[in-house]
Order: sequence, then structure tokens, then C-alpha cells
Amino acid sequence: DHRIKVGSLDSPNSQTLLNAAVSRVAYASGYLLFVRQGTLVAQPFDADHLKLTGEPITIADQIADVGENHEFDFSVSDNGLLTYQSGNPTSQLTWFDRTGKQLGTVGEPDNYVHVALSPDQGRAAVEMLDADGRNGDVWLFDLARGISSRLTFDPQWDFGPQWSPDGARILFSSNRSGGGAVNLYEKPASGAGDDQLLLESGTAKFVMSCSRDGQFALYENYDYSNSKMKVGLWFVPLSGDRQPKPYLQSTSFDQMEGQFSPDGRWVAYASNESGRHEIYVQSFPASSTKTQMSTSGGSWPEWRADGKELFFISADKKLTAVNIKVSNVVAGGVPTVLFPMNAKAAYGYSYAAAADGQRFLINRLVEGNNPAPITVVLNWTSDLKRQ
Repeated sequence: DHRIKVGSLDSPNSQTLLNAAVSRVAYASGYLLFVRQGTLVAQPFDADHLKLTGEPITIADQIADVGENHEFDFSVSDNGLLTYQSGNPTSQLTWFDRTGKQLGTVGEPDNYVHVALSPDQGRAAVEMLDADGRNGDVWLFDLARGISSRLTFDPQWDFGPQWSPDGARILFSSNRSGGGAVNLYEKPASGAGDDQLLLESGTAKFVMSCSRDGQFALYENYDYSNSKMKVGLWFVPLSGDRQPKPYLQSTSFDQMEGQFSPDGRWVAYASNESGRHEIYVQSFPASSTKTQMSTSGGSWPEWRADGKELFFISADKKLTAVNIKVSNVVAGGVPTVLFPMNAKAAYGYSYAAAADGQRFLINRLVEGNNPAPITVVLNWTSDLKRQ
């Protein structure tokens, strides 16, 4: 439910200007500037009466989204100076081997932000954004036949799909209930039947992983009502009373991106307890000891199917692997860089590892779609007045 609002510093009251914009907003020279469907527009604004007074005028197309939360790259000042950076968000699902050699592509280029392989490696579940980057839906790709099909149809945001261990269901998160809550849902991977509510509460929940025995789903929990609570990892039973419980929850640092090991005894996750995000492995249920796997930053861990290797993305955006040895404790080897990913920067998994760890399906930026140099415009309002 993104919207742009306006209010006075002297009053707690505010009013909505735009309901359909997911963007930063800037004011200069009598105009509000914001991005709509990837296009930078300027709309006349009456600052005395706090209202829009005309139609939006296009400034530039395909403004770069440089962050994970619609951080469109533009700036403007009252002296007639405007700067912006162009960039196409289109990405291509692409197979690579361990050396970084391209092996093939899946589907057509589009606005993808998340990818997950089915347990039998025959399909991929992908989140695809609309043109505004405002809402997403879950799509399924048949990797052998090259056919895609839409799985979710709610007008709100359905995202972060994860497969059940038997490949029969897709778990995903959605904000369709409104009120700032993000709840967990599931739907048959066949597409038959309706979406089913899995877990509902007042927090925002992002499903991350299912245990291979099908007993638990692990999810990130964001409790916006408690300013002291950091991002935590919780789990919910997939049968019985389905009462959620905390796995790792702190008031000092974030713990996120949790992934069950293939045998269900361990969880790999990212935490910023050291001051930057690193990858750790801890037993499930949680114990008092954990093992750090990354050495110079890491995020988005994923296990090889036999549990003997762990993959993650390094701080400098390279796909990295570390050997794993398990007894009563977990020990990791020296992390080895596989190759630079050039993946699309977005929330969710930008890669998925094949079961044997020899291939990777990466949500890779289309060649030529990296952000362009910054464009500087002088006296930018002169063209608007002529329009």
C-alpha cells in the first residue's frame, strides 16, 4: 500500500497525494518529481495549498533502481540542476557452471527478482514484478519444455516462492491482507485450487526454507510494532496447531535468510552481529554454539543437496562455495570464489544451485542493462514550460 503523502511540520496530519507510486519523491521549482513505471516525471505542485495542480510530465525513461527498496537514482535542486541515472531492470534467468561459463537461458528477459528450483530440478519458481515494480506474482517455469505459467493472481504483492520438499506445493508471502502485515500462503504447484492461508499475524513474514521432512517452514520475521526487535528467524509447523516459534531472535542484531540443511539438523543464515553480514551455521533447534562460514562478508546461503557444500554471495557480489564437514558440530573449509555473478540486486534469492552443485541458475542482468553514467541537466524546467 505505497503512497506519497504530504503534511506540515507544524501538524501531525497528512494527506495522500498519490496512491499508485512506489518511489522516492523530491520537490523543486514548483514541481514534485517521482518515478512511475520506471519513468521520471515532474508534476506541478502548489506548495501553499499542498496539492497537485497539473498532469505529470515525462522527464526521462528507465531510471535506475539502485537498491532493494525502489531507491531510484535521481536528484534535483532549486537552481535548475537535475541529475539522474538510467538503467533497465530487465534480467535473464541464465545457467552457469562452476567456472562461470554460460550454459543456457530460461524463458524471456523480464523483471525477475527471485528464483527457486524444484526438488526434482525440473521446474523453477520465480517472482516477476509488474512494470511499476509495485507488485509481483509467482510464475513457474518448466525447464525441459521452456514453458512458463502464472501461479498467483491476487492484485497485491505475492513474492518469495519456496517449494515444499515433495515439490507438490509452493509456499510464498503476500501483503494481500493489508494493514502492513505480510502473511504466509501456499498453493498446489499444479495451479489447481485456491491459495491457502498458512500463517497470519500482525508482523511481516518472508518464507525462506522448508525442512526436507516437511515438518517446518522457516521464515524471516519483521515486527514493526516493536522498535527494539531486530529481524529474526522463526519457524512454523506445517501440520498440527501451526503455532509459530522463534528460532533466532535478538534485540541487538539481525538474523535472516535461513536455510535448512538437507538432513534438517542445521540452519545456515546471515547475521550482522559482527558489524557486517556474515554466514553462520547453527543446529536446529538452536544451541549455544555456531560456526562462521564466510570470512569477508556473505549473504543468501544455499546448501548442496548432500549437505557437504554451502554456497553464498560474497560482499563483492561473487558466488562463493565452502566445504562442510559435519559430526556433532559443523566445520567449514576455506571459502572459494567461483565467479562474479552480475546478478540483479534485489530482495530474495538471485541464484539457485542445482542438486549436485555443478550448475547455477542466476537471475542475471541482461547485457547492456547496467546503470549508465549519470546524466546532468541544466535549467531542466525550461523544457517543461514549453510543454
